Amino acid sequence: MASLKLGLFTTLMCMGGIFLVLIILALITVFVARLIDRKAQPHEKRTHKEGQEKVASVPQTPASAAPAVDGGISPKTVAAIMAAVAAASGGAALKFTSIHRIGSINTPWTSASNVDIISNRQQYL
Repeated sequence: MASLKLGLFTTLMCMGGIFLVLIILALITVFVARLIDRKAQPHEKRTHKEGQEKVASVPQTPASAAPAVDGGISPKTVAAIMAAVAAASGGAALKFTSIHRIGSINTPWTSASNVDIISNRQQYL
């Protein structure tokens, strides 16, 4: 009977100690997460406000200064690309001379993959 009491006591003490350590780790994790969030919030707010100012200050390009469009890209797409680049670069006055698609580079791996995909799809016809 004494060994049963000792075993039960040891089990409860070890389990209690483990749960206590887990609770302490959970509290430390919550504390560190709140600390990181608190430090990140002012930076995010400042960046968000600066981003709004940058987008608001994007210079409007007159229609006569529009870049040459190659490859069937619509003028709306060109305008969106120009606005995105201007916003990302801090609203600097950039002048586009042309916008065109560049063909993809066919590596041997790309060609082999294309052949494999096509041959696998032929099985389903």
